Amino acid sequence: MPVGAKLSNPLSDGSGTKIIGCRLGNTRSRGIILKCDHALVQNNVIEGCGMAAISLGPEYYWNEANYVQNVTISGNTLTGAAHWPEMMDKKSPISLSNCKSVTLRGNSVVNASVYRATLVEVGTNVTGLQGREEVWKSNFTGPTPPAPSTPRS
Repeated sequence: MPVGAKLSNPLSDGSGTKIIGCRLGNTRSRGIILKCDHALVQNNVIEGCGMAAISLGPEYYWNEANYVQNVTISGNTLTGAAHWPEMMDKKSPISLSNCKSVTLRGNSVVNASVYRATLVEVGTNVTGLQGREEVWKSNFTGPTPPAPSTPRS
């Protein structure tokens, strides 16, 4: 292995995780952070997160790795997410990086202050993203988000 390479074990990544019908939040960082495959995040209320309410992908700068693929995020209400401007990243209610085959459906963002002018932050190496345009806003306090664009491949 080359110096600085990152390894992860797909047998211990939480594959098949389901987070359904939970209420969580009031944290200075992320509400849910997933680094696994075949996950479902559905019908949750996530409020008061300093960074992203839902974050998918490895965080190499913390030496935390794992791939993320085949994840569905649906029917969640994200309230007051991404309100801590001093954080270096994850400043959108939903943040994705190094993901494959992610579906967003029927999620709502309420009272968000978004510093990067986007409701869904799409970082590097995101492929197969479906439904970005379905994330809707209510009482949005940040700048008007740009129209959804085709994710980078």
